[in-house]
Amino acid sequence: MLYKRQVLNHSKMSAARPERKVKEYRAYIADKDGHIASRIDLVCEDEDSARQRAQQLVDGHVVELWRGNEKIERFEPPPRAQP
Repeated sequence: MLYKRQVLNHSKMSAARPERKVKEYRAYIADKDGHIASRIDLVCEDEDSARQRAQQLVDGHVVELWRGNEKIERFEPPPRAQP
C-alpha cells in the first residue's frame, strides 16, 4: 500500500545550545476505512511533546502515535454532530 510520508522536527535544538537527545516518533493517519493513509515522522524532545503534536494532527481522522514497535496512544476525532 502506498502512503504519504512527512518529517516534522519539533525539537528545540539550536546550534548555540549543547546537543540534546531527541526521540523519533511516527504518527499514522488512518483513512475512513481504518487503513494507513499517511505517516508523519515526528522528532520531539519527549513523549509529552509527541503526544501533543499527534493530537494536533487529528482532523477528522484517527491518528496513532508510535515509537519503534511501541504504540503510545490512539487519538480519535470528535464524533460528528447528527443533523
